Amino acid sequence: MVVRLNKVLEEKQRGEKARRLYRELEESIQELRRLDEIKSEFVSVASHELRTPLAAIKNAVQLILTGKTGTINETQVKFLSMAERNINRLMNILNDLFKPFPDRIGKDDHEIRRFGPERPDRIHSLLL
Repeated sequence: MVVRLNKVLEEKQRGEKARRLYRELEESIQELRRLDEIKSEFVSVASHELRTPLAAIKNAVQLILTGKTGTINETQVKFLSMAERNINRLMNILNDLFKPFPDRIGKDDHEIRRFGPERPDRIHSLLL
């Protein structure tokens, strides 16, 4: 009888631990989502703030190089061409830096939901 009671008590404690771990997991997921939103906002603002002036500079250099603003000499063409190459290099760096990458937060919610609060025993079995 005592052995049986100990087993029941152990099971209850494991269930409580599983429920506590599940709540902690849910809180962690919510925090990750919040941080992902902050990251996304930062990337969006930083991308815009860096690309906008660079695009304006690129357009101005191209206008000058095509002669639409008047004639330019060979030395000016040389320096403006160098500037244009560096602008393109910076644009490529920015494109690589801000390239969209897979957003995993939120995509695997179904993995967590299938263990829902009504199934802490399944969480417990995974933890062992």
